[in-house]
Amino acid sequence: MVCRWIKIRGFVMKILNVVVSKEIGGIQNRILMVAKKLNPDIKTIILTPKSKGDFLDIAKNEGFMVYQSFIESPKFFSSLKGVGKNILWFLYFPLAVKHIVKVTKKERIDIVHVNGLLALQAVVAARIVKKPIVWHLVSTIYPKSLVLLLRPFITRWANKIVFVTHKTVFYYLGKKYQKEKVKIIYEPVDTKYFDIKEVSEEKKTSVREEFGIPIDHKVVGVVGNITHQKGLEYFIRVANEVKKRSRLKIKFLIVGGKSKGHEDYYNKLQILIKKLHLENDIIFTGRVPYLQDVLSIMNIFLMTSIAEGTPLVILEAMAMGVPVVATDVGGISEQVADGETGIIVPPRDPNAISKAVIYLLEHPEERGRMGKKGRERVKKMFSLERCVEEHRKLYESV
Repeated sequence: MVCRWIKIRGFVMKILNVVVSKEIGGIQNRILMVAKKLNPDIKTIILTPKSKGDFLDIAKNEGFMVYQSFIESPKFFSSLKGVGKNILWFLYFPLAVKHIVKVTKKERIDIVHVNGLLALQAVVAARIVKKPIVWHLVSTIYPKSLVLLLRPFITRWANKIVFVTHKTVFYYLGKKYQKEKVKIIYEPVDTKYFDIKEVSEEKKTSVREEFGIPIDHKVVGVVGNITHQKGLEYFIRVANEVKKRSRLKIKFLIVGGKSKGHEDYYNKLQILIKKLHLENDIIFTGRVPYLQDVLSIMNIFLMTSIAEGTPLVILEAMAMGVPVVATDVGGISEQVADGETGIIVPPRDPNAISKAVIYLLEHPEERGRMGKKGRERVKKMFSLERCVEEHRKLYESV
């Protein structure tokens, strides 16, 4: 085992953690949280795309060694800009492999931990320098043909394949696979940080004032980068249905930044809001540095995604005691216990989703019960401490 061998040598194990998205999100937060807890016995070096993004700055500010390479994920949409980026991705592929090989040798990396299906440059580099590969697969956004194309490389080249839910195992590997290679590690939540008891009433009032939300209004919100997979057009249509059917005063919060490359999608959302006359009902907050404070004013966390892995923010909302209404995509149904900690709804169905939202809005005792159960579930199954220990065992087993 690599870890035991390193301890005998008296050296610290070094992990190269590779991520192809430059924006901060669930995967990036998990990398940072787990790496900080594993240090100093296991040291994490991070590799990100060459272009600028907030993850780079956050990781550096938290003291991590960060390298950049030409590894940004190719695009899957038919525009000239997207085609151009894909061409560059192929052209830069050998340069990225060469650079990652160099980094791996320089830092004396022991294990290459690849996050996502398309960090292929890091996989090839690890093969060249004969380093073990941990391949961490999360999202279900990829075309099935691409997954089938890459499946043989995943199963043959990875020493360990990590999934965030049992559902995603079948999505990537099908029915036949080497069970000894597969490990399930749920995404983690720091339940000490995400705790409603840590947010004062004054802070809640301050957040409401910042976004212009009267104290007598209920709040239905979502958190995430503004991208197509988040299905925010359905969030907006649900807001419209709820407004028409409910007599309650409600504000709808969309918490998250405009992702680079998704500007057209954001503009379409704005057009839809104007068409439905929801300008005074839906609030875009942008990115916030105090997520637990914003979650504390939500009565319902509503996620209308059309594709996901296991969104970390759902667990953060549950940890804050907020009941969840979320679409049945990816591994969300393994996070949310339907009828216990929230309500699972079909994707792309504003009518069904709005019914679930209205039910919870009109039954405060049910919201309270689900919120309490949600926090209990997170502490039992999705704690940061458990995730850290699972990563430690993972690295020791490679």
